[in-house]
Amino acid sequence: MTTKGPSLEGRRQGARDVGTVGAFVVGVMMFANIVDMGGGWWIKYLSTFVAAGYVFLNAGRLHFERAPLLIVAFVFGIGPAWALANGIVSGGDLSVATTRVTPFFVGIIYYLLLSRGGSRLALQVFFRTALGLAALTIGLIIGLFLAPEFPPLAATFDYLKTLDDIQGKFGRRAIGPIVWYSIYFKATLFYVPAFVYYLYRERFVYSAVLFVALTLSVSKSGILLCGLFTVWFVLTHGSLRVQAGAVGMVAGLVATALYVVDVEVTVAYANYFIETVTGEAETSQIRIGQLASFVDLMGENPTYLLWGQGVGTAFYSAGKGEVTYNIELAHIDTIRQFGLLWFIAFSLCVAYVALRLIRRRSRIDNGVGYATVSIFVAAGTNPLLITPLFMMLLATCYYYAEASAPEL
Repeated sequence: MTTKGPSLEGRRQGARDVGTVGAFVVGVMMFANIVDMGGGWWIKYLSTFVAAGYVFLNAGRLHFERAPLLIVAFVFGIGPAWALANGIVSGGDLSVATTRVTPFFVGIIYYLLLSRGGSRLALQVFFRTALGLAALTIGLIIGLFLAPEFPPLAATFDYLKTLDDIQGKFGRRAIGPIVWYSIYFKATLFYVPAFVYYLYRERFVYSAVLFVALTLSVSKSGILLCGLFTVWFVLTHGSLRVQAGAVGMVAGLVATALYVVDVEVTVAYANYFIETVTGEAETSQIRIGQLASFVDLMGENPTYLLWGQGVGTAFYSAGKGEVTYNIELAHIDTIRQFGLLWFIAFSLCVAYVALRLIRRRSRIDNGVGYATVSIFVAAGTNPLLITPLFMMLLATCYYYAEASAPEL
């Protein structure tokens, strides 16, 4: 292994040509971590094992620039190792602590894997798999509404319910006058960066599919973020035609909801969403209680703010009314466990990647940059920040930015 970086032209070529076997490993690992994010089918673990073996066998042919390698070693290696040691010393649960640091191991494996190229392919697999999963979600929910007793649909829904809390949230929930079919995969919030990317690619139909999937999955933070990024896109995009297309997409979605779905149901859904945004909903109250408990903990233990309490440690959450190992406010929980200094370094890595792409002239590169920002924000509303998929996506966007890869 060498730390001498290849030339810019070499990196560009590497982004296009990773070899057949390497491309297969890159693509399968990304696909597996989206569709099997909870690990219930074990294909994500198998893909990681294969990727680790591939990296080991090709270790002598990997190339890195020294500065990025040192940053990766510190932020994704030394930092988590410190948090693990800190957690063990503080009496944390080792099994819980292990699950909090393994995503960094997976991210480093993917970083090493992509050093030979394949970032463009990885992004293609990510966006298209997210789009496919969104389309599947829409099909299942609409199908269950129209024909709940249809054997294939009923069997699929019953099977998904056996994976509740493993691969996502599956069941029924009441919203207004109807009982909603909940099909919420663990990767559902990753529809947000895909939505943003296709918005900048001017593939408004694809963005609409992803937004509808988020709406039917009742992902309130996902809906809000898609709305905010759409407003930003419309305000900053120079083409009147494209602005009209984006506004038309939103108007069409609203009109369809009012026409296809009962008005009473639409109003009930809107009220449910407003209650969440204003902090009146139960889930919002839980998060407010979690934030208050975090503030109390930092007040009692000021050193935790800088160095962290350690991974695998627990604290009392007023939101849940019990002692817990993690909370939905992922940014806050990451600061609690890893410390503010590490979180700032990690956030700077994300900002570096995103800004490099946002400052490009290519609107598609801008879309990838804003997609990076969107998932960093979205991951803070659910425990998705310190996950293998987020680390893999960050590594992918870094190489894409560095390689000046051709348009996707």
